[in-house]
Amino acid sequence: MDQFFAEGVYPLRDAFAQRFLTRLRTRAAAWTTDVGPRDTLTETMTNPLAVSVSVPGYTGDRSTLWVLCSHPADEPPSLRGWWGHPDHIEGDIDCDRRLAVQGLPLEPEELADIAAQWLEGNLLSEIHRDEWNRGRPSHRDPHGTIPPFRQGRRKRVTSVLERSGGHAAGPHG
Repeated sequence: MDQFFAEGVYPLRDAFAQRFLTRLRTRAAAWTTDVGPRDTLTETMTNPLAVSVSVPGYTGDRSTLWVLCSHPADEPPSLRGWWGHPDHIEGDIDCDRRLAVQGLPLEPEELADIAAQWLEGNLLSEIHRDEWNRGRPSHRDPHGTIPPFRQGRRKRVTSVLERSGGHAAGPHG
């Protein structure tokens, strides 16, 4: 059976990260979304541990949810998450929907619960892609807030619903 956040060729050897990943997998299996194991990825070659979800139906440049879990030996663990590019871990960490947990002495299972809740919350939210200026797509604002203004005049905007209720909205929104 396929597993959420499979490790791939390089097995995870860190006990803290293994506990985090075990709980995250359990929580992901209970999500009420169209995300399946094929949409998730675990990057075990990095420190901190990186996991991602490729969001089905979303065509934006930032169409992947990333979560990094770190546990330095001399500091409390941290958890960071954001919408980012599907091909690399760097992302829009300043996005208004980012996740940031640090400075709290949390167990890996607690961090996984927070990460799973944040991921599912983003997957369940409505996601719009706004198009303006003759239909050119804009991915500056992947969450459907007000488009930018130019020289005091609002640009022509068409909003395309791409996800709703945890599922891709389909070709016609």
